[in-house]
Amino acid sequence: MILAHLTLSFGPAEGPSQNGFHLIKGIGSGAALAPPAIASFIPTRRSGGVPGIDTPESEHGEVVNAAR
Repeated sequence: MILAHLTLSFGPAEGPSQNGFHLIKGIGSGAALAPPAIASFIPTRRSGGVPGIDTPESEHGEVVNAAR
């Protein structure tokens, strides 16, 4: 639909013009850069995290200090 107005006729065939290629390249670049930009705003876990996930626990469920 976007390229419908940016075509050149070559006899019976039609193809995109140079401006059409630039437009599609720009749209594709924006589509490729948008997800990483959006993902950069998703919060991550802070150091310390959730007890029991990456930290060893004692028999009573207390988090053991790994630095000891």
